[in-house]
Amino acid sequence: MLSLPPRTQAVLEFFFTSTGRTSFVPSQESMADAAVFDVDTQESMQRWNDFHARTAKPGIALSVTPHQIDGAVWVQKPVTPAALLAAAAALNAGKWHRSAPAAPVPQQVAPMVPSAPLVQVETRRETVAPAPVARDEVPPTTVRPDFGGLMRQVLNPPPAAVESHKPNFERFVTAASVSAPAPVAPVAPMAAVPASYAALAPSDAEPISSPAVESESAPPVSVATVPAAPEQGVAEPHDPSKQDLVISQQEKHDEELLCGTREDASPADLASSSALRYDPNQYLIAALKEAYLVSAKWRVPTQFDLPEGAVVVDTLQNHIYLGFDPAKLTQLYGLRMTKRPKTRVVSAGDFAKMRPRFESSGAVLRADALLWRAAMETAGGRLPTGVNPDKPVYLKHWPNMTRLQRTPHSLRIAAAWAIKGASISETARVLHIPQRYIFAFYNAALELDLVTEDGSHIHRAKRKGPGNRGLLTRLFNWLGK
Repeated sequence: MLSLPPRTQAVLEFFFTSTGRTSFVPSQESMADAAVFDVDTQESMQRWNDFHARTAKPGIALSVTPHQIDGAVWVQKPVTPAALLAAAAALNAGKWHRSAPAAPVPQQVAPMVPSAPLVQVETRRETVAPAPVARDEVPPTTVRPDFGGLMRQVLNPPPAAVESHKPNFERFVTAASVSAPAPVAPVAPMAAVPASYAALAPSDAEPISSPAVESESAPPVSVATVPAAPEQGVAEPHDPSKQDLVISQQEKHDEELLCGTREDASPADLASSSALRYDPNQYLIAALKEAYLVSAKWRVPTQFDLPEGAVVVDTLQNHIYLGFDPAKLTQLYGLRMTKRPKTRVVSAGDFAKMRPRFESSGAVLRADALLWRAAMETAGGRLPTGVNPDKPVYLKHWPNMTRLQRTPHSLRIAAAWAIKGASISETARVLHIPQRYIFAFYNAALELDLVTEDGSHIHRAKRKGPGNRGLLTRLFNWLGK
């Protein structure tokens, strides 16, 4: 919980220790799998941004108005228990908001602009005519010429008058007239369409043929009809039990270790075969469960000792401290114990002294996760002695599958037992899954006290009217006013 308002934090802490204790466990920020933050509080939002950027883990966003925050599931205020449980289920399924990738930006195609026409310059040569020589006009004489004067006029006539004209000079070289180019229209983006030769040919083109060759009719060809093949790609009905899952060698080894490798047994063998049964009181799992239940009931640390070292259980922090290497646990789970170790309460002073030593050695594990896996490894695909496989089983609380070891079909089994309950044999028959997966889930849920053969709580919930609201629901409604 990242800097929530005091009233909201107090209500959530009450919810985490009551109805939501199987789905939410308060922990330190460094060990948290998810965060709860208030979008309407600036400090809480800043801590969420820092937490998500550093760890990339999801969270639950509390706000009055809808928000789509990357990596978070939105829960509307006022918060209700059902909304928080739905948000936890969404986180388990990985259905938090993810920002969509940015759409590719289309590249702009430069428009094809036609080049400007060339201007041709016409060169002309200038010719200048010589200027005419001006002559004085001789006025006509009124004196009658004599014979000598007459002969001179005949032999030497006066020069003809020269027409004076003004030459047409072109002082500047003129260019040939060129029409102005048409305005360039914006070019629309063109999609690449595969062209064919038929599309490129003119509409009135005649087919090319040789006039010297006469067309001959081809002989008839017999065509055999082939029966139509069945349609491809028709999907068969979805059957979850027939999924081809690609798993690694480590996952396959874990599945065999937790669920065993036995095939389904007949109802008679399931009821009488000793190979399918085991007594939990003869193994380490019984001592772990006793220390866990005592610590949870009295809210104090508990301890029991083994030849390998001490085991301290602290349900307040949901931790188990080991005084030996955790790699030895798998071997210890399969050993039968002649005498169960005695569980004792650890005082607060003694626990404060031994806690730094355990934390420095690194042998600190989650209590619920360790018991969940220890039960499955001890069972190895078997059922506890005295369990009737034909009696209905009900789920009291939903397991926190984000922190626990998930086995095949565990969510489907939990849903079947949480809605109306079913026996172990009926669950395998209805869900079409192997019995060993149901055995593994039953042993793990039984170790954390999550299953019961009494389904009265489910029947009461169905009979409960809308007006008969619980204390937690009324408390959330009061906070929302």
